[in-house]
Amino acid sequence: MKLITAIILSVTAITAQAGPVEDAFLKMGFNQTTKGVNKTVYASFEKNMDINTCNRFIANLASNLGRAPTNIVETPSMRVVRIGPTDFGSLLFTCNGSQIIANMSKNAG
Repeated sequence: MKLITAIILSVTAITAQAGPVEDAFLKMGFNQTTKGVNKTVYASFEKNMDINTCNRFIANLASNLGRAPTNIVETPSMRVVRIGPTDFGSLLFTCNGSQIIANMSKNAG
């Protein structure tokens, strides 16, 4: 739980300043899989994480950003949620049971 709290505080501090969100994910140990893919997805990140830890991560991050996550898919083994819009854009998280995938979209402009 201490690790999750430290991760959330790191992301919250960076996103509150609309700073480089990519750096926050990299500092949390995520692997960046894509960048500048298209107009919708700016960057994608992934990290090994079980479904329960993933759900706690999303809940804590959403709470710290002051945005409720919007459930898109929710089953016992998979969850897809969107958090946003925020100052920097939107985040789409997929928890598939063994990892978390974060897709970041930037605001236009």
